[in-house]
Amino acid sequence: MYEEVFPDWISGRLKEATFFCYPGMTRLLSFPASGQLAINKCESQSAVPEVSPPQASELVESEPYSDELAREAVSPDDELEPDASVEFIAPTPGVVEKIIRQCEFYFSNANILKDPFLLKKAKSDKEGWIELSIIERFSRMRQISSDHLTFLYALRQSKLLEISENGLMIRRIEPLPDWDPSVYNRSIIISKFPCVTVTVDSITDLFTICDLPPRLVRVLSPQRRIPADLKRTQYFHPMLGVEMCAIIEFDSRDQAMEGKSIAETTYPGCYRPQLL
Repeated sequence: MYEEVFPDWISGRLKEATFFCYPGMTRLLSFPASGQLAINKCESQSAVPEVSPPQASELVESEPYSDELAREAVSPDDELEPDASVEFIAPTPGVVEKIIRQCEFYFSNANILKDPFLLKKAKSDKEGWIELSIIERFSRMRQISSDHLTFLYALRQSKLLEISENGLMIRRIEPLPDWDPSVYNRSIIISKFPCVTVTVDSITDLFTICDLPPRLVRVLSPQRRIPADLKRTQYFHPMLGVEMCAIIEFDSRDQAMEGKSIAETTYPGCYRPQLL
């Protein structure tokens, strides 16, 4: 997943102080005189309101949340047929690793419950099988390889995914997870980016080089439909759907707090990092 180099950001000062706060959340103030950011605790220290998992109907109606999850319609008759006349050459270990890592991400606990397309596909089959040809047509997979046998060779080495005997289907080895509401306590949102391109890879690289690799990164463009699992937090974060936003999920709340500090250091005056 790591291809782009994180872009240089233009530092600046907010013209006026910004303030967002709700019970249990950290508020961020920006003072125009010094351009420095000060973080204060909200008066109320009550827990973040419990948020129920998004309903299946909501997930199905939601659009994919980033470009790398854009899907192409696949016809049942449009299966990838291997060319028997061409001798198969095993891919390099680097290609195998990329295929496994990307596919395991698609089916990971962090991603699949927030991916309405894959979630619907997995739930539509009582045993959780999904056509491998669909996965092979994802844009990020096509960037790695277009050869069906290469995917089979690599994915049969995965410890988290299973390939059917006929080589046409793929599924998680473990059952689908239950919705984990703690995700909101382990995530931060960053907005007020300068007028430059923001990508999943660039945000991921930022935290990874700081030895804090995120579990999931989503970049929401202005006017983009809000994913179902974030609709309930839009009240507290009105910039969702209005400004370019990055939602970053970490493994723990402590990591989220550390990630917030990294964002404050990296984008002084150009952002509003907040805990969800």
